[in-house]
Amino acid sequence: MKQFMSKTVLGLLLLLTIGTILGLNPISAEFTHKAGDILVTKSTNCKSGAKCTGITGHSGIVLNNGKVLHIQGPGYKADTISISEWYSDYKSTKVVRPNKASQGKDAATWAYKFYVKGSGKNYKYDVNTTLSGKDKTYCSKLVWQAYKNGADKNLTGYTPGIRTPYDFVDYAWWNGHKVVRIVNW
Repeated sequence: MKQFMSKTVLGLLLLLTIGTILGLNPISAEFTHKAGDILVTKSTNCKSGAKCTGITGHSGIVLNNGKVLHIQGPGYKADTISISEWYSDYKSTKVVRPNKASQGKDAATWAYKFYVKGSGKNYKYDVNTTLSGKDKTYCSKLVWQAYKNGADKNLTGYTPGIRTPYDFVDYAWWNGHKVVRIVNW
């Protein structure tokens, strides 16, 4: 029994160590979100508790003030929520972070100035193939625009003219980003 316990504990420690190295951190007070972190979820529950219709997931960007900027879907405008509210609404999340912190800060600053304080605060939700267009938006377009306009970084993805939340995860390395946290994926 003692040998079994030793092997079990050793195995758990090994898994935790590997998980930490790979950034597979559970929700904890030890993790600090940074400006420009991209939050991607496959848990597309709307605040009302009803299932959203999006099959491509959902994304948001952490602002310099620690809030998350996102747009929920049809009928909504861009809005900010707390990080704890994000994890309450979207239990399964990956955090994608730029390798250069300055890019994240620049993207977060642009997103705040445009979507919280500027003309973007009145944009309604609409998925279209004009990434640079500034009249309607969707969750991953909002993030893409923040990086393109704030950090001069074109985040690439699968389909020309449109970005999905999963593009930020799947193309993280290509875009000079990395997945730094995985929760309940």
